[in-house]
Amino acid sequence: KIFGEGFNLLSKPVVQLIALYTRNMIRNANTRQERERIKCHLSDGKHYGVGVLTPDVAALVLNQTLREHMLVRLTVYTISVLAGSKICLIMGLEIACAEQGERIGIPKAWDASGVSTPTGESADASGSPGQE
Repeated sequence: KIFGEGFNLLSKPVVQLIALYTRNMIRNANTRQERERIKCHLSDGKHYGVGVLTPDVAALVLNQTLREHMLVRLTVYTISVLAGSKICLIMGLEIACAEQGERIGIPKAWDASGVSTPTGESADASGSPGQE
């Protein structure tokens, strides 16, 4: 479980990349270089949500080392709740299984499933953290 009871940010969960997509270009004002922003949907088989890849990890998608439906181990990541939605920022990963299979399970969205946030607060049906 990525976000179930007993979730631990120090763990290195294995997840499936169920979708990879390129978003708008980012321009670095200092170097004037542009690079693509890569987002993904990642799943633990029960739940899925949005992930954002840092430039080093995004390079693995651009050179096709990393593809949809692969299993990866998240080694360096953080999870934030932004505007009621959980976002996983992926800064490091290892390929756990390079074979491209099919989607595992029938995952439901993290925010719509009432799954606990990493801080242990419950999320309501709208995905907003519960009130204390």
